[in-house]
Amino acid sequence: MGKLVFSLVVCINKRIAINCCRINQSEFMRILTLVIVSFFFAQYAIHAQTTLTPTTNANQLAQTLVGVNSGIVITNATSNCPGSQNPAGIFETVGPVTPYGIQKGILLTTGSIDNIFQTNNSGSTTVNNGGSGDPDLNTLTTNTTTDVCILEFDMYIPGDTVKFNYVFGSEEYNEFVNSSYNDVFGFFISGPGIIGNQNIALIPGTSTPITINNVNCGSNSQYYICNDASSNTSGGCNPSMCPSSNANTTVQYDGFTKVMTAIKAVQPCNTYHLKIAVADVGDNSYDSGVLLEAGSLVSNSVQIELSSLYTDPTGNPAAVEGCDFYPQFILHIQSSGSGGSGGATDTVCFSLTTSGTATEGVDYVALPDTICFYPGDSILAITIIPIVDNITEGVETIIITVTPLNTDTSSGCGINSATAQINLYDQPVVDAGPDVTICNGQSTQLNCSTAPNYLWTPPVGLNCTTCPNPVATPTETTIYTVQAAIGSCTAQDQVTVFVDNPVPVEAMPDASICIGASIPLSAINSNSFTWGPSATLSCTNCATPLASPTVTTTYTVIGNNTCFSSQDVVVITVNPLPVITTSVPQSICPGTFVNIFADAANAVNFAWSPSTGLSSTNTPNPNAGPITNTTYTVIVTNANGCSDTANVEVSVYPLSPINASPSISYIYWGESTPLHTESGTSFQWQPTFGLDDPNSANPIASPTETTTYYVTAHDANGCIVTDSVVVVVSKDAVINLPSAFSPNGDGKNDNYKMFYKGIFHLDEFAIYNRWGQKVWSTSNVDIGWDGKINGEPAQVGTYVYLVTGTDLSNNAITKQGNVTILR
Repeated sequence: MGKLVFSLVVCINKRIAINCCRINQSEFMRILTLVIVSFFFAQYAIHAQTTLTPTTNANQLAQTLVGVNSGIVITNATSNCPGSQNPAGIFETVGPVTPYGIQKGILLTTGSIDNIFQTNNSGSTTVNNGGSGDPDLNTLTTNTTTDVCILEFDMYIPGDTVKFNYVFGSEEYNEFVNSSYNDVFGFFISGPGIIGNQNIALIPGTSTPITINNVNCGSNSQYYICNDASSNTSGGCNPSMCPSSNANTTVQYDGFTKVMTAIKAVQPCNTYHLKIAVADVGDNSYDSGVLLEAGSLVSNSVQIELSSLYTDPTGNPAAVEGCDFYPQFILHIQSSGSGGSGGATDTVCFSLTTSGTATEGVDYVALPDTICFYPGDSILAITIIPIVDNITEGVETIIITVTPLNTDTSSGCGINSATAQINLYDQPVVDAGPDVTICNGQSTQLNCSTAPNYLWTPPVGLNCTTCPNPVATPTETTIYTVQAAIGSCTAQDQVTVFVDNPVPVEAMPDASICIGASIPLSAINSNSFTWGPSATLSCTNCATPLASPTVTTTYTVIGNNTCFSSQDVVVITVNPLPVITTSVPQSICPGTFVNIFADAANAVNFAWSPSTGLSSTNTPNPNAGPITNTTYTVIVTNANGCSDTANVEVSVYPLSPINASPSISYIYWGESTPLHTESGTSFQWQPTFGLDDPNSANPIASPTETTTYYVTAHDANGCIVTDSVVVVVSKDAVINLPSAFSPNGDGKNDNYKMFYKGIFHLDEFAIYNRWGQKVWSTSNVDIGWDGKINGEPAQVGTYVYLVTGTDLSNNAITKQGNVTILR
């Protein structure tokens, strides 16, 4: 809900324009009544959303203050607001205005703007910006200033008056009223006609500066708003001046002024310097700040405000078709006399133009083209009369712009134009505010957008049913409906008050972990959590911290919800890892196995890897027979579920080859061949048939058929080594005879014999002369021809030999050829 601020002066001139009147005494009282009612409602406005734009950009801050069409020109803006926690910035409230009464503006603080627009949950909000003091502010107080925040700039002023609106607030209220901690602010103006720097942040009608000590519950309280329930017994406050609870407050400061106006008469068309400063006094604690209304820095411009029985949900006065009430644009003109008080000193006329989405003469009765202030006039009222057209058009806007007709355009000095807007509705809309959650036994204040009359239902839990802001204390969740009478119309809205009956915080069940492990903790039934002890937690204020205790630990969780705080505990038992004993490193021969083992107290599970060469992977003592050197890892788990690992190495001896030879041996039936080995001990040849010594390293083999002999021996590591040889036995017989011999009695080559391999039966070995006559024969394979025929040496020449017989397979053997006798 917007806060309505009016400057009311009775019109004394009797002349009127069409639909435009100056206000007589009765009209003045009616508007004043509206002002008081609107102001009352504004004190309990529903919470609004305020956005903050932190900045110390001096030009941006100063330009925000300048009013539209004010004619004021800003130059040379500078700022000095030390600190890294946003000491200055721009704010804007969307929706109903909170009790400080300014919709948009700038903030200069001794602390941080981030701490201002929130529930008053602390009486000592402090941000120490480490700033120094200011000599001008030091003159307004009895102690030293610190943490000063300053905005200053030059301003060209076209008229003879300059003014702007502001609010001062502080955490020093109310406990440090009339103490040395008298936080202070000031608006220092200098320029033509002004001696030195003059402070214009004054109590109205006095030369007294506004400070903690002179505007509070006990001094000049008509300008003060108490914002702290605990101040009922301090600072001269009584319960009627302060809220009964801080739950529905929307400002952190414990107290602040009402909207004040700084005003100063100046020489038109000149440039003046303005210094705006706020500071702590006595120390850097308990922040203070000044809020300056955007667009309120003006000079002699006509000002337009709105008056209506109905304020729409956006917090602005509005018009409604067919409800028999007529809102007004209230035009104010500031006197050019000393101090800016009084009415117009001469006739000032304005052209009036309209715009917006509503059509003049169709959606509302046409307005005059010209309006005038006459000497002594300070306000005019322009009445808006909606035309009922029974057409659904949505929310339309009516914008009026008033432009002075007698402005000194040659110099640019004089009264400037002004613009204002009012919304036009097809039917009224009220807003009962957002849904709210309270604890059982608590109260909350309901708020409805402004209308003349209200009726809340159901009445249960309400302290009144016909006021705009009843206090609701339901014992269970309740939907309240408000019906508002606005002229001849009615509108309604609903708000739900959820009654929370929270249960105490509940931590997770006790749990156990193994030493070195972590576990997430958790709890339910709370909006926020605080965990301890903190040493082994990943965080202490999160919902699920990660706990990594090294010993059994009891963790406490404190749960905070909107209703109460409670606590619970969870015990995390830390179990030890198993202590594992394993077999020593082992060495084996290839193809053999060795038993390995692992053992630990209370062990319940074993897991070996790799599985290659193991007889089992889940027993404590498997047999291991790898083919290469292998390190086996065992994971042992005890009865508490804790695991650890250990290793057992198994090495495989390399084999030393015995190199049995020859790999293949060829013999004829009845022959023998030696077998050989190069190394090894404890020999064993298989089969033993045909061997002279099967346990010898080098036996003689005389097989009667082709045989593969396998030899087994032990190498230097005691490992069994094998090799083999093949003895091929041929049953064929091979016969060869020379082609010549010399039987001359010299003992050399005197006898002609056949050479043979294998065993066969000789039928006949015969010699024939060239005439085919047999000259010699024998059936003995070992007897040869001595070169004689009938006892006499045979003649030199060529003879024919013929061998006949059968082999072991009874196959016929025939061998024939020539032999030459040489002498």
